[in-house]
Amino acid sequence: MRWLKRFFSSDDPIVKLLSALNETEARMRRELLEREGLPAMVRNVAGDTSAYGAAPLYGFALFVKQSDAERAAEILGPLMDTSQAEAGPSGGEG
Repeated sequence: MRWLKRFFSSDDPIVKLLSALNETEARMRRELLEREGLPAMVRNVAGDTSAYGAAPLYGFALFVKQSDAERAAEILGPLMDTSQAEAGPSGGEG
């Protein structure tokens, strides 16, 4: 988990690379990036649970460091749902 500490302690802002993913899609994309040496983080951004206690189906997002966003988009290529990186947790998402 040392990489996670370095991930957050950097001056390089964290940005949202993709959103509206289900958990499996988000984790698969994160794994692809990590195989290429790019740290990434999956987060449930739709809220904790629904009224029935289940996580929303497409409420997950994939975050990377801003300096890695372009390379991450190239690696994911056709798996990209969106090509625009948005401000991540440090940018007001919580």
